[in-house]
Amino acid sequence: MRLWHCADGKLVRELPRCEYPIYGIALHPDGKRIITADRQPKKPTIRVCDLSNGNELLKIEVPELSGYRNVEDIEWGGIRGLTLTPDGALIIACGRSGYDGPASLLLYETDSGKLHRKLASTMKGFSYTARCHRDDFIMAASGESAKGEFRAWHRDQDKSLADTPTNGPCTCLDIHPDHQRFAITQAIGKSSYPETGVVAVYERVG
Repeated sequence: MRLWHCADGKLVRELPRCEYPIYGIALHPDGKRIITADRQPKKPTIRVCDLSNGNELLKIEVPELSGYRNVEDIEWGGIRGLTLTPDGALIIACGRSGYDGPASLLLYETDSGKLHRKLASTMKGFSYTARCHRDDFIMAASGESAKGEFRAWHRDQDKSLADTPTNGPCTCLDIHPDHQRFAITQAIGKSSYPETGVVAVYERVG
């Protein structure tokens, strides 16, 4: 992992190399910690590290998001996205529960690593991206073969607040600064290998 200065693009620091592919990264609001998520086979792992030197402060193993299959010796699952709540209290790991789903978000306490809550979709695919709305709910972009959705939950409730289906897998989502609009990326195609993609902007109603 490398850190660059935004103003001039100069390399500030290079942190120790990770053993497994990293699929998520987040900087803690305190400015002192960096959080990563990998796709380690059988036990995807979240690591909270000291930003100044890369020393590991906390390790959270997340086997529930593993989709490892012995017959192929392939990790089909793993953590696919990572974000923090604005107060930095919770880590949100995106992925899929086991090999067959459903798409899920796992919320962990940043300081202790304790599981706070599991938020599950009805879709069997992956949750790829999560973002936090200022009204204290979490939005996630998810998808499986040829279909997708974006869904919202309150961070302290299991049942989702709303969901909207899409014609293809949703892989990315971001919320506009006015918190009334949000954008998603959506893959288009009839199989697991999309042919094209679109960006769509939605407006919150109510």
